[in-house]
Formats: sequence, structure tokens, C-alpha cells
Amino acid sequence: MFEKVKNSISIHYFEYSACLLTASFFLGHAVLSVSYIIFLLASFKSVLKNFSLKEFLSNKAFILPCIFFIFNLLIVIILGDSIKDVLKTEKILCLLIFPIIFFSTKGYFQKSKSLLFNIKKTFVLTAFFTFSISFAHGLYRVFYAENALNSIYITYNHLADLFGVQPLYLSVFYLMAVVFSIDISRSKPHQRNGYFIISGVLICGIVLLSSRTGLLLSFVVLLMKVFKVKSKIKNKTVLLVFLLLLISCLTLTLSIPTLKNRVLKLNENISSYSGLSFRTKIWKNSIFVFQESSLFGHGLYLSQSKLMNQYTKTNFRRGYIYNLNTHNQYLQTLIDTGLIGLTLLIFMLVFPIRDIRNTPISELLFTVIILVSLIPESFFLRQYGVLFYSFFSCIFQVSREQLATKIEIS
Repeated sequence: MFEKVKNSISIHYFEYSACLLTASFFLGHAVLSVSYIIFLLASFKSVLKNFSLKEFLSNKAFILPCIFFIFNLLIVIILGDSIKDVLKTEKILCLLIFPIIFFSTKGYFQKSKSLLFNIKKTFVLTAFFTFSISFAHGLYRVFYAENALNSIYITYNHLADLFGVQPLYLSVFYLMAVVFSIDISRSKPHQRNGYFIISGVLICGIVLLSSRTGLLLSFVVLLMKVFKVKSKIKNKTVLLVFLLLLISCLTLTLSIPTLKNRVLKLNENISSYSGLSFRTKIWKNSIFVFQESSLFGHGLYLSQSKLMNQYTKTNFRRGYIYNLNTHNQYLQTLIDTGLIGLTLLIFMLVFPIRDIRNTPISELLFTVIILVSLIPESFFLRQYGVLFYSFFSCIFQVSREQLATKIEIS
């Protein structure tokens, strides 16, 4: 009896810390860092009790992120000048820690049927809540910050700056929240209308953030998700909702100058907003740096000094003044760890969905979102990006094992 109570308390501590970390993606760096530490502490005892190295090594989906981290660490140890250089790899340590934690706590997902559902629900509701606050704050600034109305405060960086999350990352989080919201609406039919409304609001949020990558992903992901849902719902409700959302998004984009410029003038620099030509210039410089050490790269974070030197050679003033990274995770990995590192990265990303037909649609969409998001941004250089990928990729993996266990039992 006492053991059951003890296990129940452990599950609740883990669930609360996981939900706190889930919510913190929308709440800024400080909250995310604190939540990350709390999650690690709440998981520590379970890791000590349940971790089995032999079983862990047999799970390739968990092993690949660990190998990617270890390879990054080895390159920095070899090429770094001091212990400070090595300590910088702590920023991607979650690629090693999260697989170990979720492998050790997969029993919690099997014992608690609501754990995965609560994580999804927390993510969705926090996305909706924080967007509502940011939008209200933006509207206040539209009407009161200047003498004349200025819609810029409900768009792009201005909409995202209340909690300090960059627009691209926030767009990705909102889009994943929409995917989860649709999942919840299907499992809870009596709450379907409420979650459809939340999905619509978050899609409008993605449009207002005007991340071009977010807009492209939204169109692709929603088409895939609607096609999947439509096959299970005989009426025309889903298709009608999708069309209404599309019309609303187009109306917003064309009626707000900032959004219109960012979408229609893709190849131009609009004020402080970068265009495609700007990123192309960064990528060309990054390729030169990669060619200097194509097999092993220059080391995580050590490669930035090489990139700065390249900017100086080509007189790319904006690049070295603002200390710009490659703005492409694939290129970033090439200059950090070379062709070997890029190969490991690609395997890490696509291996879990190698059997596409049997991959849950939400996990497949998550992988698509990550693969595309790595193109315009060095996604894993920021805490938001690497934690987001590590956390949810592991959750999808243990939820698969949970499903497999249920099938075996039945």
C-alpha cells in the first residue's frame, strides 16, 4: 500500500514538472531555465532507480541524440583552448539528458493514461493564454503608444517581445499547439468547438507574427492535418473551417502593412527585417568557413570566430557588427562539426519516422516542422530550439512505446 502511494507521488511530481516545462516555452528564458532545472531534479530519482544502460543502448531513437551531443563535445575538447569552451556545450546537454530521463520514466506514461494528454493540453492552453496577453498588450500600444494608430505593435517582433520569444520559435510553438489542439478535439468531442476556436486564434497569431517559415509550415501542416481529419469526419465542417481561416489569414496579411511587406517583398530588406538576399549572403560566407574544415568542422560556438573573420574578409559589415550566426542549422552543423556532424544530425531527425506509414500523424508533423525550421535559423543554438526538439521528440518516442504496450496487452 505504502509503495503504491509512493509511486503515485513520484508520478505526480514528474507530471507537474513536465507540465511546468511544457508551459515555460512561452514564458521567456528565465522561466524556461528554472523549469528545466526543476524537471531535472524531479526526474533524478527515477533515473537512478530505472535506468538500464544495456536496454538504453538498444533504443536507437534515444541513442542518436546522445551520439550527436558526444560528437559535438569531443570536437570542442580537441579544438577548444580552455575549459570555458568545453562548458559551452552545456547548452545542448539536453540532447543527452532528455533521452536518459524519458527512457527511465517511460513507466510513468504507461501507468498514467492522462500524462501525455495533460502535457498536450498544457501546451495548447499556455499558447492561447500567452498569445491573448501579448495581443492585448499589443492592442494597447496600437492605440496609446503613439499619437496616431500604428498596427506594427500587433505584428512580428513587437507582438513577441512581451515574453521575449523570437517570432520564428513562437510561430513553431503555436503551430505545434494547433496540432495538439486538433488531437485533443478528436479525443474529447464535447470540447471540439472550444479547441477549434483556440486553433483558429493561434493560426491568426502565426499570421501576425509573420514568420515566413511559420506561414509556409502552417499551410503545409494544416493541409496534412485537415486531410487526415476529413477522412474521419463525414460532414463538411472541417473543410469550411479551413477555408474561413485561410480567408481570414489572407485578409490580415493584406490589410496590415508590415505583414504585407514581409510576404510580398520576400527578397528585400524591409526596415530591420531581413530578406532572402540577406540570408543568402550569410550562407555564402558560411560555406567558405565550412570548406576550411569540411570533415570535422571548427567546434560548437568556436566556429563563430571563424565566421566573423570571413565576414571581415568579404566586408559584410552587418554580419560582423551584429555577430550573426549562419541562420541555418544545417550550415551551422557543417561549420561546427563538419560532414560527420551533419550526417548524425540528419539521422537523429529522421530515424524516428523511418516507418512513415506507422508513424502517428502528430509526430510526423512535428518532424516536418523541425526539418523546415532548421533552414532559416540556427535552431539549436538557442535554448528554446534545442529544448523544444529534445523534449517533444522524446515524448513522442515514449508515447509510441506506450501504444505498443497497450496493443500487446490487448
